[in-house]
Amino acid sequence: MTIPCESNKLDYEVEIAVVIGKNGRRTPEEKAFEYIAGYPIYNDGSVRDWQQHTFQWGSGKNFERTGALGLGW
Repeated sequence: MTIPCESNKLDYEVEIAVVIGKNGRRTPEEKAFEYIAGYPIYNDGSVRDWQQHTFQWGSGKNFERTGALGLGW
């Protein structure tokens, strides 16, 4: 993850992501797991001072190179 030069308040949250492996629409609940390709670890970077400028969290979540997702399969 790269710390943006616009901020010194980069924070991180380690999460588990779900990778969808095929298209689906109106998928029945009992078939939902057939669409999952994997569960990678996701390091979600948040630029906290940018998030505090607005009620929308997206501004602090969309900096280049602040979301590290490793697909190791």
